[in-house]
Amino acid sequence: MVLFALWRPSKADEQRLKYQCSSKDLNYTNLGGTKDPSLLQELKQRGWVLDRTSVQVGKGPRAFRAATDCLQRWGHFQLGWTGVDPATSTQAGAQVVVTSKTLFLWSCNPLRIVYSERREPPRMRLPWQPRPPRSFSFAHGCLQGHMLTGEEAFRVEMRPDGSVWYDITTFSKPSHPLAIGFYPLLRHFQKKFASESARAVTWAVATAEKGT
Repeated sequence: MVLFALWRPSKADEQRLKYQCSSKDLNYTNLGGTKDPSLLQELKQRGWVLDRTSVQVGKGPRAFRAATDCLQRWGHFQLGWTGVDPATSTQAGAQVVVTSKTLFLWSCNPLRIVYSERREPPRMRLPWQPRPPRSFSFAHGCLQGHMLTGEEAFRVEMRPDGSVWYDITTFSKPSHPLAIGFYPLLRHFQKKFASESARAVTWAVATAEKGT
């Protein structure tokens, strides 16, 4: 179910929706598809809309930690017109409610974390061995009643050259009648979110580096 309102829903509204949707199933079958490139291409051929955003947000371990912290507190969603309770867990199985405003209408949509992964390099390596990448990622999937069907993944990676990247990978389709009827508008806001989310993570990294 989706909560609609002419004003921004309260934390109590979000918690109520989490409780009401806690027993609902995910509304798609390709769980974890956002981390499988071959499956993503297959889904695209089957009519799913595939979106990818990749932006360098900094360099070095400090930038990686700042970007990871930003994701863990849902800073990449705190954009004014959209948000997630910062106390929401990013662990697999956690319930998530995304609150957003489209034109004059606020909505709350239910999701669930489908995977959460952290990759750390070994503590010991030979001097001539290349530095392996570090990463933190998680994905949430749409529950029954969401305006969309599909999955969205967020990933921070420090590559062997030390550069830190923020990636968003999404496959989706409209499922609610309003999403189907206003799909071009919905696509506009999906692209707006990706762009502003990348700026939010970049800003969080720059702020952290200035403060240390």
